[in-house]
Amino acid sequence: MSSGQDHPVADYVVTRGRAHPTHRGLTLTTLLHAPVAEPTDTGATRGEPLRTEHRRILRLCTGLLSLAEVSAHLTRAPAVVKVLVADLIDRDLIVTRAPPPPTPGPDPTVMKAVLDGLRRL
Repeated sequence: MSSGQDHPVADYVVTRGRAHPTHRGLTLTTLLHAPVAEPTDTGATRGEPLRTEHRRILRLCTGLLSLAEVSAHLTRAPAVVKVLVADLIDRDLIVTRAPPPPTPGPDPTVMKAVLDGLRRL
């Protein structure tokens, strides 16, 4: 069981009672990237120290991860991770990207020609 499931109050404490992120556009497929895994500039943290969960997200997102992947790594509900990620966006510590559009499938005409060619072998 995850820590959030073991202690239902934990998620409430982690988000400091907030149930909704300040950024509404975050989805499970939103890609997250933290240019700096361990910010040292106190200005970047807006005077308030980063919480443990915020730091974990920053370390996870040195590459590019979706919000769903971060949620799985933290074993936290996506709604909780959205609130935490929104905090980091507000502090300019994480950037988001829309997921790439789905690629079109193969051209049916080409696939039929390949299949016909294989049948002739």
